[in-house]
Amino acid sequence: MSTQYSPRHSHDDPALQADILLFQNGDMTALERIYKKFQQSVYSYCARMMGNKSEAKDAVQEVFLRVIDYRTSAPVSHFPAWLFRITRTVCLNLIRKKKDYLEYNDEICTISPYSKEQDFSLKEVLENALLQLPPSLREVVILREYDGYSYQEIAVLLDIDLSLVKVRIHRARLSLRKILEPIAEELRYL
Repeated sequence: MSTQYSPRHSHDDPALQADILLFQNGDMTALERIYKKFQQSVYSYCARMMGNKSEAKDAVQEVFLRVIDYRTSAPVSHFPAWLFRITRTVCLNLIRKKKDYLEYNDEICTISPYSKEQDFSLKEVLENALLQLPPSLREVVILREYDGYSYQEIAVLLDIDLSLVKVRIHRARLSLRKILEPIAEELRYL
């Protein structure tokens, strides 16, 4: 099982720093070790943002191709944060290309009514609801609720004001509540 790294603890790992320096000088076995350390957390973020395992795998490949392309500019002491920014950029670019999500609108932010014939697990229902959010709201929910980042850490990661992080999380929660309301109502009567 590989260890997951986050931007919070990037400066604490001398082995990672050594691998980054070796990788910057062309050592591909160092890249393998870096990949093993970060692959799962990169995939997890991509899967939640993309909503599709196949697209998430493609995104992970794209992320690590960019890591290879930009290896000489990789910051040794802040590598996880740098990797996150690449991952985020790749996901947002792929989502823009796909353009199969609806722009945020309170009026249309709903899912089809739950029927007893449909057997959704709670996880699937939440993932489907999350995918209905626009990427800017989806990513703050992922970072806050799935990855456990503080509002301040999210602001730093996304390079936005703390107040904007709070607004986006608030809007995302309101939207999710509205999306999930029909299902909650239906479940009350089961």
